[in-house]
Amino acid sequence: MASRKKQTLKNITVAFFSNILIYVLSLFTSRVIKERLGLDILGLNGVLANVISILSLTELGVGGAITFALYKPLAHQNRELIKSIMAFYKKAYRIIALAVAVLGLVLLPLVPNFIKSSEFSNKYIYVVYLLFLANSVLSYLLVYKRTLIVADQKNYVITTITLIYTYVLKISQLVAVYFTSNYILFLVIQIVSTLVYNLVISFVCDKLYPFLKEGAEKLPQEHIQIITKKVKALFFHSLGTVIVLGTDNILISYFCGITEGGRYTSYLSIINMIGTIVVIIFDNLRDSLGNFLVTETRERKRELFNNLFFMNQTLVAIFSICLWLLLTHFVQFWFGADTVLQNYVVASMVLCFYIQKSMLAAGGMKSSAGLFEQDRFVSIYESCINLVASILLARKFGIMGVILGTIISTLAGPFLAQPIILFKNIFKENSIKYFTLYSSYFSRFLLILGVSYFLFHHVIGFIPTNIFSFLLEAVLLFMFVCICWFISVAWKKETRYFIGLVKGKVKREK
Repeated sequence: MASRKKQTLKNITVAFFSNILIYVLSLFTSRVIKERLGLDILGLNGVLANVISILSLTELGVGGAITFALYKPLAHQNRELIKSIMAFYKKAYRIIALAVAVLGLVLLPLVPNFIKSSEFSNKYIYVVYLLFLANSVLSYLLVYKRTLIVADQKNYVITTITLIYTYVLKISQLVAVYFTSNYILFLVIQIVSTLVYNLVISFVCDKLYPFLKEGAEKLPQEHIQIITKKVKALFFHSLGTVIVLGTDNILISYFCGITEGGRYTSYLSIINMIGTIVVIIFDNLRDSLGNFLVTETRERKRELFNNLFFMNQTLVAIFSICLWLLLTHFVQFWFGADTVLQNYVVASMVLCFYIQKSMLAAGGMKSSAGLFEQDRFVSIYESCINLVASILLARKFGIMGVILGTIISTLAGPFLAQPIILFKNIFKENSIKYFTLYSSYFSRFLLILGVSYFLFHHVIGFIPTNIFSFLLEAVLLFMFVCICWFISVAWKKETRYFIGLVKGKVKREK
């Protein structure tokens, strides 16, 4: 237990500070791209990233299934089974890389249809897309070794390497764009860096697990059947994720134009940066959760979930309120007034952020428990709703229509299904308790949002005029929201739990 907590804390700490550094540099890179290459390039980048994410469906959820399959042999130090699983994984990903390459080439003639812009020729779009495709194919060749390190709760190793890699990559790209204004060179640097990154991960994995170089027996048939079953279920989940999250830029570009897509991408980059802070915690908890769920009692699992859910709702509520009130101010200062979107579009983006990120505790524990099959068809249902709703609403409401389609499909699909499956299979309880608790947190969020908006916009009337006054506004708002939130939850058992953790850590340090 102590080792698990120590590893989890180490993973989260390293990942948190690494991602902050990465996103700060990414903001500078995005600004240089916008200034040197224009909003249309930002939009093109977003659209092609979405197209490539659709090709990632070829992965069929193999990574998630293999990660789950590794939990038990790692916990019991079964090296022979680990070697067999990794050999199977290696072969699978070579096939996937080939499939992505073939499907990507088949899709090539259709790509210009997704991009509504008079600035780019079809030839230029083809070249850029092929570079995106090459980067994607290379990323599959050695990625299987990364999974073993993560499943073994050593994600801090990957995070440290990723930080170094990202800084070398982003600085190289920033310099290239600043001095040459060449987007093709920008992408070539990305490809070379991806290859080097995967080679480094492979080398580190071989050092950590030298037994992988030994011969491996064929994976037993019963394990192949289990993995195959998980892969089939995860494919549907991957399909839902890609269609819901991976088509927005394509639809926005098609219905609203590539320039609007560039504005959307600018906002989304900041929202994703904030979202990463929350995701980091639950991503790095996932592998420890897998170990925890294999060894602990139902009561302990329920207690842990309550604490994770409280932490999830606290972080998402505070960040969402700050985003709602500060996002446009920051975009205006950082990217320029020509990048600003309408307030109602920004509000819909933040609401979508709140809903999706508030599901991390339930979704993370369900995935760690390997409960993939129970809601595999929900993803298909969610995808159909998303496409139909987004297309219909985009015709009338533009960008906001696409975002509303995502919100509607999320609420109709995983938002309902995940807690029902989790409570039924892990806690053996009625999920109505979850939705009642969720409603109470959402009510707090709306109340504090309303008070904050009224205070900062109508009472104080804070209108920042430069980046320094913006930072002052951000600090004051963040502190105010945190105080209001913790006053509203001061009586809860989970609040006392986390205060106890902080006090215990302080005492140990003294």
